Formats: sequence, C-alpha cells, structure tokens
Amino acid sequence: MTEISRRRVVAGAAWATPAILVAASTPALAASGGGGPSGAPAGVVSLGAQSHYQDHYWVADLGANVKAKVLGFYAQLRPDAGQTTAVAISSLTLTVVVTKADSALRWGIGNALGGTSTWRAVGSPTVSGHTATLVLTYAGALPSQAYEGINLDNFWFEVNNAKAEIAASLSATDANGRTLTAFYGPA
Repeated sequence: MTEISRRRVVAGAAWATPAILVAASTPALAASGGGGPSGAPAGVVSLGAQSHYQDHYWVADLGANVKAKVLGFYAQLRPDAGQTTAVAISSLTLTVVVTKADSALRWGIGNALGGTSTWRAVGSPTVSGHTATLVLTYAGALPSQAYEGINLDNFWFEVNNAKAEIAASLSATDANGRTLTAFYGPA
C-alpha cells in the first residue's frame, strides 16, 4: 500500500514546482497534519481543506459520471505575528498528489475537464507507480490584504479505487520573496 506523506508531496513538488518557488526561502517549519485540514501559523497562507470519494461525479465536458476523489479548500492570507497588515502574495502554486491513481489521469475543476481561467496546470500530471502528481498555478486576483482569501471548489481527479488518497501542498510566494506553505494530508 502506498502511503501519502508530507515528504512525498514535498519531493514531488520539488521536481514539479517552477524554479522561482524552489529558489525562494522557506520557513523551517511548514504546517502539516494528518486526519484533516491544517492551518499554517500567522504569516503564511492557511489551508482549510477537505476531500472525499464520489462514485458518480458529473463531468459535463465528458457527458458522463466518473469515479473521483474530490478536493476543496479555502486559503487565507494572514499577517505575521504582532502585525495587523499582511505582505501581499505574488504567486500561488498548488501541488496535488493522489495515490492509487489510474492511468487515465483525467482531472478537472467543477464539472469541467482540465483547468480554468484562474487555475492552470503546469504541464501534465506525472505518474510514478500508482501515484500521480499535478501542479497548478493560480492566475486570478491574488490576496493582497490580511484575511483575504481564495477558494478552490470541487477539484476532482479520476480514480477507480475508493481507497485512493489525496494530499495537497499550497505554496505562496510573497512580495518579500518568502515561500509560505500549507499542507493537507489524508486522514
């Protein structure tokens, strides 16, 4: 059985993340936690996430239902400790890792196949064994003030196994060049 760990997500992200994010400094301790959403401490983007398996997920672009693992989250810009304002975010990258993935590698947002105008794939999903990794960048309006946020509703990844697991790592680069990370892992 392949387990998703924070180390696996970070290793996948290191190969798939754009160079600007790899070169930026990263806090010594990124937020993580198994068994549900984990919010990062002040000064980083927090990730409140949830995922579930859906046996009949409608995809309009396919004109059919698929078996899918579905992820949704809300990310919020928080000020550094002792501050009331936050440093604006200059880029957001989401790395999604799915274990027990199938070779079809179909994915999408909402009831569409593939990305949207605000969430764009960086290349195609990569597969190692039965683990798939997909990297998305955010092209919409980025949070610039404390407690502003963004949503990603109904990101889906086709799977044929109800026991498939999904993990996500959201990396934000702020205007000072810091890379801020929040992590969501399976229960």
